[in-house]
Amino acid sequence: MATAGPTTQSDPAPAEAAARLRAAPFVGLVGVATGAGLAATGLLAGGLRAADVPFQASVGPLADAAGTVTGDGDDLTVALGRPDLAADLDLDVDIDLAGDVPVPAVAYDVAAALEDADPSPILALAGLVAADEGSPDRRSDLVEAADLERRPGLGLPVADATEGLADTTLLHTEGSGDPDAIAERFGTAETDDGRTLASRVALAVAADDAPPAAGEAVEAALRPSAGGPFETVAGYADILRALAARAPGLGIQVAMERVGGAGRSTATDEGDGSTAGTKRTAVDADLRERALDHWRAHGEATHAAVAGADLARHDGLVVATAEDDPTWAVARLLRDYVSPEPVVVQRGKSASIATTRGDPGDFATAVETAADATDGRAVVTGRRARVVADDRGADDMAAFVEALRGAI
Repeated sequence: MATAGPTTQSDPAPAEAAARLRAAPFVGLVGVATGAGLAATGLLAGGLRAADVPFQASVGPLADAAGTVTGDGDDLTVALGRPDLAADLDLDVDIDLAGDVPVPAVAYDVAAALEDADPSPILALAGLVAADEGSPDRRSDLVEAADLERRPGLGLPVADATEGLADTTLLHTEGSGDPDAIAERFGTAETDDGRTLASRVALAVAADDAPPAAGEAVEAALRPSAGGPFETVAGYADILRALAARAPGLGIQVAMERVGGAGRSTATDEGDGSTAGTKRTAVDADLRERALDHWRAHGEATHAAVAGADLARHDGLVVATAEDDPTWAVARLLRDYVSPEPVVVQRGKSASIATTRGDPGDFATAVETAADATDGRAVVTGRRARVVADDRGADDMAAFVEALRGAI
């Protein structure tokens, strides 16, 4: 059974959604465990806290729990970027804008309509970067509200360029994941605000036998908007992506930007994401360091997986086999910096992640066709899909890949 993202503008306007949230005695937020999903969940959770509406927030992977989630009585359950779930309120598309809009922008608009809420445009912009769906500059109102200046250099979440370049998953090049290798290849002395390093990195990506699309993909890390809790907007997005993969409970805390409030947050795979109390403070040093520790570990593991991936090339499709669960970060970096074909599938034992740098409509059709042919459960959102096998596990995943080859 395949589930695609929304194709009609059926979501309520931000003011209507905010009114329903204000009227609810309790709100459950169910987001998706991606960087964009954390940003959206954090924006709406922060808005509910400011409006004194009790809530619980959680995130989980796509396609794991297809079905319906509703609140008890007058309670309200909100699905954020979860086309696999039917909830009391689904926030996927902003009807005031043409076409599908990444869910962080939707969440920002709804949060801004809540009384006393002051959602962070920096977090919303970071969510748009993490959404992997074009430039966040298309939301000029967020850019203006954030009031950040773009500067030369790289959009890293730490001031140390060697560490940042080694561990960031905004890009992949030879030496990624290894600070010593990065220092040897690029050097660390900068006298021009990072211009030289950024130029070297851009040239290195082009020289690494990468696909032509790598030149466009690396632009997400260049000439960043400076500001926010992690140096740059792109660096913030990098942190959110890492936390979504490794510690989503902590990611909700970071995305809420302040510790404390009327709500509590949970996640499907880490229990350190709860908040309590009423004191509202800026993200503290301990929270920031915990996030950075996960980011470092995530970057090292991701780049090692990309560098060591065993790839099988087919017409229009490259397949990488994962020993454990596939990850969005590995699939995305293979797509942008390694694969000569437009579609990449990272196949695991009971799930696969597919992504494309081509037309998202054609991609969705191919994935849905392949999933239906093999009785898989698939959710497609933009240029990304996750497919889960219900019964035979690895055999189902092998069958899905073969069916996808035929559908492309």
